[in-house]
Amino acid sequence: MKTLFMPEIIADQRMDTIIELFYAFKYEKTLVIDFSRTRFVSPAGYAILACLYDRVVEQKTKIKIRKIKRVIKKIPIVEKIIHHAQVDTLSQTETLDYESDTLIFTCNSQALNPLFPEKLVNKFNNILNDDVRFDIQLIMNELMQNTVDHSSAERYYMYGGLWNNELHCGVLDMGVTIPAKLEQKYVAQNDIEYLERALAKGISTRRVREGGFGLYYFYSFLKKNNAKLTIISRNAQMRLYFKTRKSQKSLLKYPLNGTWCFARFDLENQKINEIFL
Repeated sequence: MKTLFMPEIIADQRMDTIIELFYAFKYEKTLVIDFSRTRFVSPAGYAILACLYDRVVEQKTKIKIRKIKRVIKKIPIVEKIIHHAQVDTLSQTETLDYESDTLIFTCNSQALNPLFPEKLVNKFNNILNDDVRFDIQLIMNELMQNTVDHSSAERYYMYGGLWNNELHCGVLDMGVTIPAKLEQKYVAQNDIEYLERALAKGISTRRVREGGFGLYYFYSFLKKNNAKLTIISRNAQMRLYFKTRKSQKSLLKYPLNGTWCFARFDLENQKINEIFL
């Protein structure tokens, strides 16, 4: 029986253990998930936990939850994971939708929710100027379209929320990965190169209609706003910090059977109280 420890902050950083946990569902009949180190869950962390719940349900893996703090235990998606572990019953993923003062999250089956980007910017309208509102809507729309184009997933997870004076948003799926889709038409040395190609103008997985602009425009709008971008898909991850012009690109120790795209916008000159969910 394998035991995996969740990190102090479940977020879009330092996800080695989380990705290992998803990979472990392939070969472990029972998993112990230890939350003793976990103190906070970020907006991205909520979406990651929703994907975890999805994987628990899909794989029918028996899980045991260990040493979880009361504040973490009360988070709705964590409650569902615990409930599944205790009574071994399934819930429709559509019931995962959640909203609080600092977070908006939705799960959609088969098709994406075209109203989500507008709902997201309207929720945080008081702290976003018109240009940023417009760009965030475009970014979310491009991410949603890209997910539909490449993943063929049955469910998609979208989120937006405030965290440490930043607006975080993203789209996650557990479907066909970007490298798996691109290798049908292109040849690359590894999955890092496939992710780099996915952000290049003119690279497309579509065979009939014109394409190849979604992630390129997504990249361009993030760059315009000095945002941060993280993409994880199959065997690689890419982290781009447009404000400092730095990047981190690496192969994963364990593959992720899906694509997770995370974006962060710095809310400069805004006084936002940090609220941990």
